[in-house]
Amino acid sequence: MTALALSLTLLLAATAPADPPAEPPAAPAAIEPSAPQDGPAAPPERPTSPAVHGPMLPRPAMPPLTPRQRYDAAVERLLAGDAAGAAADLEALAADPDAGALALTAGEVASLAREVARRGGLPLAREPGAPAARPRLDRSGRAELALYQTFYGAGVGASVAGLLGVEDSRAFIAFTLAGSATGLTLSLTTTRDQPMPAGRADAINSAATWGTFNGSLGGAVLGLEGRGLLASSLAGGLGALFITAGTTRDRPPALGDVALVNSGGIWGAVTGGLLLAMVDTTGRAASTVVLLTGDAGLIVGALLARRYQLSRGHALVIDAGGVLGLLAGLALPAMAGAEGGGTYGIAGLLGLAAGLGTAAVMSRDWDDQAEAATAAAGSVGPATIRLQGGGLAYGLAGRF
Repeated sequence: MTALALSLTLLLAATAPADPPAEPPAAPAAIEPSAPQDGPAAPPERPTSPAVHGPMLPRPAMPPLTPRQRYDAAVERLLAGDAAGAAADLEALAADPDAGALALTAGEVASLAREVARRGGLPLAREPGAPAARPRLDRSGRAELALYQTFYGAGVGASVAGLLGVEDSRAFIAFTLAGSATGLTLSLTTTRDQPMPAGRADAINSAATWGTFNGSLGGAVLGLEGRGLLASSLAGGLGALFITAGTTRDRPPALGDVALVNSGGIWGAVTGGLLLAMVDTTGRAASTVVLLTGDAGLIVGALLARRYQLSRGHALVIDAGGVLGLLAGLALPAMAGAEGGGTYGIAGLLGLAAGLGTAAVMSRDWDDQAEAATAAAGSVGPATIRLQGGGLAYGLAGRF
């Protein structure tokens, strides 16, 4: 209360009006003789002089801020939460010809400030006792998982109908629709509150595909037919799907790794088909060759993924080279009028190898160029730094 009273007193004193000017002195009156008094006479009173009010001196003008001071003030304004105002100050500084080399930095930070303003400002530290914010889940692969499982569920429903010996077409369609709806529903409900990165979704979908591949060809190698072959195919696909979903829960693979493994399996199976064209084999032997070469390709792709960190786009570019090489290899004997599967098999293998090798060499800098383009475009986002003495520091991180 004492401090508040003192503050009010000072405020009132500062806002009180100035003293009015003193009135001019009146004419001196006649002095009448006074009666004599006992004791010494009192000294005469001195007239008080009126208060003198000097002229108001002008306040000296503040020197203009240097470009560095303007830049620091704008950054402080940004950190204080006024991102739009800081962006305006920085843009004005960037357009100032006297800013020199600082103009470029001011322009870049101005773009960051505009981005912060668009996103609603910098994140603020939560108040003591406030509940912690829930971490954002990575569900970038949820839609891809739902789409694939809708188709895969239709295949599972049709396989179940075949196992049950359903012959009525309407019942068969009902099983297929039920399987499709089940696949879509399960893929969405099981990932509602769970992370589903794109790499994990691709791995689960790919596992279902390659599990079905192995179940079908493995059953054919064992001589299974009819319902037995359907059961083998269904068991292989569902088993691989659930195993992969469980093993990738805590350590999801990268998209590039999954793409490289898939590429190895695809080209391995294609190689097996070209070899069959050369030896003209059918039946169990043909199933065995394609099964072995496909699985060998999956293993090679997995080993390459452990050694090389390729993006999904890089793997697809190499696949495109393989497709072009394969088509060119098969086109040459066709244009020459060659006959016989052996010629086409050899030409296809040579074209495939040349296409994959050439694409791999020519695209060796593919990921580096993508990272350089991303860095040149610039990126900005909030950053949190854990301090050594405890606590967190919030700020803005940018790359440009």
